[in-house]
Amino acid sequence: MALLTFINRRSRNGAACPFAVFLVTLTLLTSGARGATAAPASLTSVQREYQIKAVFLLNFARFVDWPMTAFANDAAPLELGVLGSDPFGNYLDDAVRGEAINRHPIVVRRFQRAVDVDHCHVLFICRSEAAQLEPILTSLDGRGILTVGDADGFADRGGMIGFVKHDEKVRLQINLDAAKDSNLTISAKLLRPSEIVGNWKRRQLRLQDHSNSPWGSEAGSLGADPSARFAQRVRPTTTPLLCRAYASLRYGVRRLDAAFARPA
Repeated sequence: MALLTFINRRSRNGAACPFAVFLVTLTLLTSGARGATAAPASLTSVQREYQIKAVFLLNFARFVDWPMTAFANDAAPLELGVLGSDPFGNYLDDAVRGEAINRHPIVVRRFQRAVDVDHCHVLFICRSEAAQLEPILTSLDGRGILTVGDADGFADRGGMIGFVKHDEKVRLQINLDAAKDSNLTISAKLLRPSEIVGNWKRRQLRLQDHSNSPWGSEAGSLGADPSARFAQRVRPTTTPLLCRAYASLRYGVRRLDAAFARPA
């Protein structure tokens, strides 16, 4: 706990940038949190895990942009919510004590039922709610709430940021489509160490899949799927649809050139 307290204090005093704090907490989390804290021997591995996840929840808020309508004014609190059977105990309250992001003080709220969630910016959905995760996420659609959880397949099921445990290490999965549907922008600094899941990833895989090229067997004689080459040159924000449209145009021009060059 001593190291986590030091990290939070450094962040508040401005001696460490938010990204540096995030990298430290990411290292602690993905290393299985062994030796990460100076906690008593009686502290279980699960308790240590949620100590670090509490700091993560705070730092997620540093790397997400909400629409202007998400806050009543410049000094309105940024609310971190916990839905269901709270696994954090006092760790989350300790992590956010005295913290503010862009002049918004951080407050913690706890909800027993999804219908009780009247307003929130970051919502951790506990494992106790896993059986009804889809209806909960549907009820939160379009409300500008960053949903976080550690239930199995959380991000694949429509949550925005999921903690995934593998080989005693915890990784992050992010569903970009779910975030965009709620008008939330996640910083590339948070995306880089994370695995992207959902429709966005599937679209990228389809774009790179030459074996399913719509140009058929003639594609080989005209060169590899041009959409893949184009996708490597354009900015990452360019949509796959634009890549396909450009590739189709290039393919049509090349087919016409080949037809006119063919001897009579």
